[in-house]
Amino acid sequence: MKRLLAIIMVLLIMVSLLGCAATPDAPEGKPADDPKESTGVKDEGPAEPVEVSLVLPGPAHEEDFYISMIEEFEKANYNIKVNLMFTPNDNEAYGNAIQLMYTGDEGLPDIFRVSGSLPTSMLISYEKGWLMPLDDFITEDMKGSYPDGAFAPNGGLMIEGQIYGLPLIANQFPAFRPFIYNMDILNKYGYKEPAKTWDEFKEMLSTITEGGAGKEFGLGIVGTNAASCFYELAETIRTRVVDAHLTEGNFVFNIDTGESQAANEAFIAAAEYVKGLHKDGLLLPGYESANADTLIQSFAMGQVAILAGQAWYSPRIIEANPDSNLKVALPPKRAADDNGYRYIYAPVDPYYAMSSQCENPEAAWKVLEFISSVEFQQDFYDTQGRVTVSYNSYAEGTMPDYMAENMALADEFLRVAPNPIDIHPEANILISKILANAPKPALKDLFMLSIVDDVSFEELAKEYDTKMNQVIDEQIAAMQAEGSDITREALIYPSDWNQDKDYIK
Repeated sequence: MKRLLAIIMVLLIMVSLLGCAATPDAPEGKPADDPKESTGVKDEGPAEPVEVSLVLPGPAHEEDFYISMIEEFEKANYNIKVNLMFTPNDNEAYGNAIQLMYTGDEGLPDIFRVSGSLPTSMLISYEKGWLMPLDDFITEDMKGSYPDGAFAPNGGLMIEGQIYGLPLIANQFPAFRPFIYNMDILNKYGYKEPAKTWDEFKEMLSTITEGGAGKEFGLGIVGTNAASCFYELAETIRTRVVDAHLTEGNFVFNIDTGESQAANEAFIAAAEYVKGLHKDGLLLPGYESANADTLIQSFAMGQVAILAGQAWYSPRIIEANPDSNLKVALPPKRAADDNGYRYIYAPVDPYYAMSSQCENPEAAWKVLEFISSVEFQQDFYDTQGRVTVSYNSYAEGTMPDYMAENMALADEFLRVAPNPIDIHPEANILISKILANAPKPALKDLFMLSIVDDVSFEELAKEYDTKMNQVIDEQIAAMQAEGSDITREALIYPSDWNQDKDYIK
């Protein structure tokens, strides 16, 4: 027995010595000839990778992109494991998912999106205590790759003097709505450039539609969201009316009174102008029920000369027909001296944020830094087709000429307006309650009703304003009953705002 025990002890000692002498396998992504090892400094890394959870909403193709990029990140950062989860591409579902995580056993994810749903918006997430400030992490290089004013107090990323969000999509990309011209059709009828005024535009549409004899038509608009076309035309006219958070169809208000003003000069003029185009048969037949895909195909096939569209239409057109000779342009003006703009509410919008519950903020920051890098954003544009905030830092030639021109026109036509949340911290809550209780039919539907039923848009809009102003009063009273000090003043803009310049403080 003693002899057996002695043999076992010798074997154990030998195994131990062999284990100490052996060189451990390098973790995946870490070079085996780590310079620290060659100098006698041993760095085996943690026994288990630090886990960082990242939750986002989005379509399947975007999920595939993130999966691929996170795999690259993990290879370069072997000691960090990213647990990526996508919720359905639905704002309400995403907001509910984050709320359930917070109230459940697992708590908030380390990184989540603070846009796309009201419950997860940056301000509301901040008020719930969900966010960790990022000031100690952000570098000057990162700041330099973002648009001017992004890190100003009202730049979109700060609350009470601290940075809580990082952006992804360039505000100019979804906000600017170009008119897209098929230059082959225009040249065929003697036009070398897009139209500048409503009169020129109508004459162009008439010439093309009449000459096309049922094969080529002048203008295509998305009937299922016709409001976008009306807004694009109306925004060229200077008024004292803005769209609350670009809601596109439910709530526009006068910035001097805080009252609903759908019946404003610009909306009335645009509605009557498009009604005239409809009566003259200058719109692509079937536009009333057309969606974006229908119009993109019609344009790519040469059936329509001009689209009142969005920035993402152009790459889809090129995908459908690589030989498309398209040109993007500003919406035509009612008159050459009109000087209206489309208003956005910050140079950038927050997209990602770090949770206050994050147990490993340094590791989470490495993930945030990676998905905020110029390289990641350029890859996002290449694969997803949406321009990101760092587009001015893309490698030369990344964006085709038509998209570079689109972004230049966006800078020309967009202005940063005061944000209601800078006027009152609960303004966003008020606006969301107003929208949830807005009159039916929605304002955006009134444009089409005025055409289809051949009724005065002005009369429809005045009736809408009466109902909407009652909704505003009711929602303010309800918030005050719960202890808020909010009033209609939250919708009245600062007197020092120059509408020709960006309001960045």
